[in-house]
Amino acid sequence: MLNKIKTAGLFLVFLAAITASLYMSGYAAARITIFVSILFFFTLGLSREAFGAEGEEEKKNDGLFPVVRGGKWGFINRSGEVVINPRFEYVSKYSEGLCAVKVGHKYGYISCKGDIAIEAQFDYAYDFSDGLAMVKVGFGGMVDEGKLGYIDKTGSLVIDPQFDFGCAWNFSEGIAAVKINDKYGFIDKNGVIVVAPIFDDAWAFAEGCARVLQEGKLGYVDRSGKIIIKPQFDGGLFFAGGIAPVVINKKYGFIDKSGAFVIMPQFDDACGFREGLAVVKIENKYGYINTEGKFAIPLHFDGASDFSEGIGRVNIDSKYGYLDLSGRIIIPPQYSHYASDFYNGLACVYVDDEKEYYYVDRQGKKVCKR
Repeated sequence: MLNKIKTAGLFLVFLAAITASLYMSGYAAARITIFVSILFFFTLGLSREAFGAEGEEEKKNDGLFPVVRGGKWGFINRSGEVVINPRFEYVSKYSEGLCAVKVGHKYGYISCKGDIAIEAQFDYAYDFSDGLAMVKVGFGGMVDEGKLGYIDKTGSLVIDPQFDFGCAWNFSEGIAAVKINDKYGFIDKNGVIVVAPIFDDAWAFAEGCARVLQEGKLGYVDRSGKIIIKPQFDGGLFFAGGIAPVVINKKYGFIDKSGAFVIMPQFDDACGFREGLAVVKIENKYGYINTEGKFAIPLHFDGASDFSEGIGRVNIDSKYGYLDLSGRIIIPPQYSHYASDFYNGLACVYVDDEKEYYYVDRQGKKVCKR
């Protein structure tokens, strides 16, 4: 699980390439667009790890949800009412009050009312984070062509496009990891290098720490670039609540900010803590532990996700369902193809009998079609 995190950022962009490939293979364009955009919008767990920890601002977001009507994308509210008429080729999710949208062949941003906030002028646009958003300029037909830079909320370039695809990350705590001359360092919001590029890889800051990779081992640095936890792990995630999961000798445990283990390596897989619990795996079953390392929800599941809004997604016999923080099943496992985490009170699921995507509420009641 930890080894998949860096890949998430690349995955989000490669969705465009997947769409093109499927279209060339003769698949229905509308169905491909629906599938790809659903994956983008609801890959929140992975994108949170790849681009930086999700803050309270994201959790208090606008309550708007993307829908497709007649091949165009718009937004509904929690009641299923259309509040932004479908007119875009593609939409992302709202972040910091703005949403990246595709108009024709270019990307821009709209406000929560659906008004154009930043004209469509970029070859790709990412979500806003810490007041800035990455944008891609120059797209010659290959996904990895062009350069990445950063804009502010007026659409002005504050850091010129200069970074290669997959070699720059969202800002977090005022700093972003970027690759310069084959090594990773960190820049501030003016594009000034504040931590020299000496690392083989680097990730976003969270709780004053960032993961870095040196000679195949993962450690942690502070905002000055000082190594505070020596690179010694085979993998790891960001700190949350002062605890981070790490891998050593193929086993997962949890450390504090001194680098000491607070939960000894013993798991075959693990995620970071969210809402007081963390997903862990032993052999072929998943469950949840608390910050003391004790099982809060036993190893009953064939798959499990982080908690979001007090609800976790689990898999039993190839069916997805949902439970609460006590481990009580609140929506029985019934979705075999797709089920997202909850976001602003709703989750997106694929209803097998109807062969349709729906938004459902916390009771499993269908709100409207996706």
